[in-house]
Amino acid sequence: HNKPFAFFNGRITRQKGLPLLLAAALNLDPAHQLVIVASSPDTPEIAAEVADLARRVREERGGLIWIDRFSPREDLIHLHSDAAVFVCPSIYEPFGLVILEAMACETAVVASRVGGIPEIVVEGETGYLVDYDPERTDAFASGLA
Repeated sequence: HNKPFAFFNGRITRQKGLPLLLAAALNLDPAHQLVIVASSPDTPEIAAEVADLARRVREERGGLIWIDRFSPREDLIHLHSDAAVFVCPSIYEPFGLVILEAMACETAVVASRVGGIPEIVVEGETGYLVDYDPERTDAFASGLA
């Protein structure tokens, strides 16, 4: 990886906020890549929505690398360690184990201020929190970017 990249790892579900991250990616600096490890959509609707957004990101800015299969823990550790930032755009997250995995690899975290996440991410020290308002997903997307 010669370009800095933001990293997301999770299932393709409404809860995990992947559509919001892809919308935010349209506003990311094109010098940064986005690496996504995501599979197992829980509905055909979210699968289609995510596929459409991914196509838009590829067409409008490029720099999207998508790994749509299970990745061994060792590979995920390398991705976490190499990432400039780990993004957790969840709209609901009771705990956030993936955030602890990123922190264990000393990767900065940008995450939504929901559920148990604010108890894990120390604003300005271990990462940054973005307010999530379902009525203002555009503001959330720009906060993630």
